[in-house]
Amino acid sequence: MKKSLFTLAVSLLTATVFGQTNSVSEHVAAGSPKHLYNVHNPSSSAQSGMGETGSSDSQLYSQQEMCEPSPHHFTLGGKYTRAYLKPNANPSFSGNMGGAQAAYEYQRPDFFYAGFTFDWRYGHLHASNGSRKLQDFNVQERLGYTLQVDRFNALVTFFTGFGYRHLRHSVDLNGFSSIKLYYNHFYIPVGVLKEFKLASCFSLGANVIWMAQVFPTVTISPIDGTRWKIKRQFKSFLVELPLIFHLDTYVKNLSITLVPQFELWQDGRSTARTSSGTSLGLPENTYIFWSGELNVKYAF
Repeated sequence: MKKSLFTLAVSLLTATVFGQTNSVSEHVAAGSPKHLYNVHNPSSSAQSGMGETGSSDSQLYSQQEMCEPSPHHFTLGGKYTRAYLKPNANPSFSGNMGGAQAAYEYQRPDFFYAGFTFDWRYGHLHASNGSRKLQDFNVQERLGYTLQVDRFNALVTFFTGFGYRHLRHSVDLNGFSSIKLYYNHFYIPVGVLKEFKLASCFSLGANVIWMAQVFPTVTISPIDGTRWKIKRQFKSFLVELPLIFHLDTYVKNLSITLVPQFELWQDGRSTARTSSGTSLGLPENTYIFWSGELNVKYAF
């Protein structure tokens, strides 16, 4: 009887132990969490840690690549200008002009900067003694350097380069005479471009460009074929305050810019004289342009 009870007890104990072991095995096989393996296998835990670290480094590197700014910038848009033209000692002209502009820039923080800009506008200006049709072409090639100012979350670009401007006047003095004047200016632009990132979706700019004339001339129609030298001017400048709205939420690297502008430009008076000593008599012109631009800008 005692032997039978002892045998029964051993059988129950064996069944209990092996039953629990099989239960644990079945639980693991059914998909227990991975960390349960690491409790029994330290080397497996170490390998897992190394894998997670590598994954984190890879993700960080990917984030750094995503944050690297796109250096190529292409801008296209239109403009409206309220123009004032003052020929020295003559009545002033004023009127409205419309136009378009395009630009390409290569810009990276703490790196070389290059750009090319093109502007065109056309309009009718009126005065008490007549009217003028004015057409304005302006191109610039720029070379400089861009600094990143972390303290103000800003980019500051310094540049110079080479510019060419063509101003075409069709002058009608109350219907009694009509002449055409073609002003051609080669000049050197010197500028500072600033952009302050105020929010993820908005930046504010401040640009100042001084334009020093090098070789200005004028051609008069109907006196075809003769190019007359005029006096160089050094007071011409442009001020811009771009408002930049970043649309990355909708289209990556796309932005819309509103650009208020003020510009002062001057044509020098003519210095040429005929063989008899008579002056050509073209006066100095002073232009004041109040403009607003609407642009689409894409970086790639």
